[in-house]
Amino acid sequence: MKGKSSLEGLHVRITWIVYCIWACSEGVLKVEIYVIMRRHLLVSCLFIALSICKISFGGEEVRSVLQSLVDGKAIPGAVTIVATKDEILDYEAVGFADIEEKIPMQKDALFMIASQTKTMTAVAFMILVDEGKVSLDDPVSKYIPEFAELKVKNEDTSLTRPKTEILIHHLLSHSGGLNKQCPAVKRDDMMTLEARIKEYLKMPLVAEPNTKHIYSRPSLTTVGYLIEIISGKSYNEFMQERIFNPLEMKNTTFTPSLENQKRLPTAYRANSDKTDFEIQKLSHSRPLENPARQPVPSGSIFSDAMDLTNFCQMLAGKGVYKGKRILSEKSVELMGVKFTPDAHTYGLGCQLEGDTFGHGGSLGTRMYIFKDKDLIAIYLIQCVRDNLPNGGNQGEKLFKKAAIKIYDEYKNSKE
Repeated sequence: MKGKSSLEGLHVRITWIVYCIWACSEGVLKVEIYVIMRRHLLVSCLFIALSICKISFGGEEVRSVLQSLVDGKAIPGAVTIVATKDEILDYEAVGFADIEEKIPMQKDALFMIASQTKTMTAVAFMILVDEGKVSLDDPVSKYIPEFAELKVKNEDTSLTRPKTEILIHHLLSHSGGLNKQCPAVKRDDMMTLEARIKEYLKMPLVAEPNTKHIYSRPSLTTVGYLIEIISGKSYNEFMQERIFNPLEMKNTTFTPSLENQKRLPTAYRANSDKTDFEIQKLSHSRPLENPARQPVPSGSIFSDAMDLTNFCQMLAGKGVYKGKRILSEKSVELMGVKFTPDAHTYGLGCQLEGDTFGHGGSLGTRMYIFKDKDLIAIYLIQCVRDNLPNGGNQGEKLFKKAAIKIYDEYKNSKE
């Protein structure tokens, strides 16, 4: 690339200049040449210094967007990363981790990323697809026979057998007709996956499979249970061995330690008149470090910006991270394809938005992987997404726009 060759040329030029200066100092060349070479060296070093200063590629715009949101009481604080599959272009931390205590937000803050867990669960399942152990078109009843007995609840409350079997890809795209929640499961992080599935099976379907997108906690939780059945390992163990460890996601966990809990920002929601913040109580069972707590494949992971960047870099790299193949290119492509039968745009464990795929979390976190650009954008806040004050719901869009600008500047610098 042009940018790279220019830097290589500079390296050769400086090496030659340094040699000439040494030669002059040893009396090999004339003193006049020594003076000229020194001038060239200073100019070249200045050029390199200016090039290095451009690493942020307009990152001040991201910081400005975030700071205006904080100042306007639209978000409490945020951590963001703009990156390619190979390098970080911008990394910011703005605002407060705790407003009342005036604790600044830190870049290594640990966030409850909620439904972003769904995409990680989907990646784990697609690893099994790549290995030929399961097919997306398999009926769920092949692995959980009781699913064949489920019935659909009609508008007149009558129950009938579904016209179509629930296939695995229906679960991954929330198109299987499962209910949004299961009222009988009050504390799902204190129940095994098997116990939760037994409760789900007591509920009728609320729609015919593959006719409607119903964003459903039971859907991806069932996928997590399928991972256990097919792999022969616990969901937690499989995630650690096949995703967190190879992607160097050292701070990503379902049960943050007491030490890591110190890095958790306070969670907020808008107050009653939507002019300021009030504390939002998390739904997790306490204490968070309790080893008896169970993972929730639909939404219970804690992670930080760098770990999420590693995960997204693997997806942006078409399944490869630092030369290691985690997922096939075909599986990554499928995750970003629309699988929903209606107007909703959802892939396999991924929300689709324009030319991006990824996922958001209920407490305001978001990851974008661009399909047509080598671009990743990570936006992390800890405030209820559907209850942000003072236009805070525009924060993601403003950040995304700034991230694209940074990428465009970066790309132009390489041409």
